[in-house]
Amino acid sequence: MTLLILTPTDPRFNQRRFTIAGSLRAIVTVVFILVSASAALSAKQPQQLTWGGVQGAFLEFDTPYPLSAASSSGLPVSLRVQSGPAQIQEGMLVVTNTGTVWVLAEQPGDDIHEPAEATRSFNVRNLLASRADYVTTDDYAGDLKVVGRYAYVAAGEAGLNIYDISLPASPVKLGTVDTPGNATALKLIGNLAYVADGGALQIIDISNPTAPARIGGQAFPEGCVAVDVFADHLYSLGDESLAIMEITGPGTVTKVGHIDFHLIWPYSLENVEAANGQVFITERFHGPVGSFYDSIFAVDITNPTQPVLLPED
Repeated sequence: MTLLILTPTDPRFNQRRFTIAGSLRAIVTVVFILVSASAALSAKQPQQLTWGGVQGAFLEFDTPYPLSAASSSGLPVSLRVQSGPAQIQEGMLVVTNTGTVWVLAEQPGDDIHEPAEATRSFNVRNLLASRADYVTTDDYAGDLKVVGRYAYVAAGEAGLNIYDISLPASPVKLGTVDTPGNATALKLIGNLAYVADGGALQIIDISNPTAPARIGGQAFPEGCVAVDVFADHLYSLGDESLAIMEITGPGTVTKVGHIDFHLIWPYSLENVEAANGQVFITERFHGPVGSFYDSIFAVDITNPTQPVLLPED
């Protein structure tokens, strides 16, 4: 038996047949074994990526949600927004506007592992929908927020209601907090629900959906009909004014700014949304026979202690 070692630069390397000392079969066998061993040594192992963090498909605007990905290889995985109105900052995903968001998880591989990618989408608008089932809330539904498998309803005089909607055909009421006033609107931040309750703000711990509990609040003589949270400030919309509160703890807020709009009937304030140094407020004109017309104006909150009404264009 003759042993022949060929390198890729040898002109005979790719030949199917050649003879040395009359031992064709032996040489071909040896070459086949060497090539097979080389292929085996160069094969890399695949990786599997798994997502962690936020589970809901629909996310609130300007609200940080934890998002992560891990590889079966243990190698680090990077995340980036592939498309859509969102940002990833320090492991938190923040949706900034309406539209579908695609997030890409990447692991480039190494000498042993193949590269791996995985994508995940949020806030996808379905063009076709049908009613699965419904539940009757304890009072009228003034506002609704959905996060993951839970629906949170500002239910008028019945306060805050929480429902499990993981099975759309069989929604189940889990817990409730009967607030003192009339719950008309809410904002969810992490494990807290900020509820506009007529004459006061109610702060409710929702970490256990079956046993939500009020942990703080703030009375507003001018009323509290809508609420929003941006960064570390809360914005409470009254009947004729806006109050700006600094969030100083999980259940505490401190008033730092205020502005009056001096409205008279048939005008009223309806909703508030804060973003990037401004607060946008919906004003409603109540016309005859139940008709109404809405308009929007803005307040500069760059300095929260001195809000300024911006002129109309």
